[in-house]
Amino acid sequence: MHIQLDPVKVTRFWRRLTGIPKGQFHKTYIFPKRKTKRLRRMMYGVCTVMVFDAPLCRDLRTRLLHVKSLVSASDPRPIRKRLVKELDK
Repeated sequence: MHIQLDPVKVTRFWRRLTGIPKGQFHKTYIFPKRKTKRLRRMMYGVCTVMVFDAPLCRDLRTRLLHVKSLVSASDPRPIRKRLVKELDK
């Protein structure tokens, strides 16, 4: 996660997106500040998921494929904004 992001909001976003309970999240890693500025940053960082249950793995894969289908539409920006808005509620 980038230093300017709020860990609470980022965790809430990923919890809602994945359906994973708060207690199963580990400590957030914050990237050190760089000297060079990157042009594109991910609004909610990156989430790594480790799954040790086959049915849960299938459920998560289905959810992720659904999100991917929303984002891969012909004009992804408005869909991304709607998805983020929906998950921020």
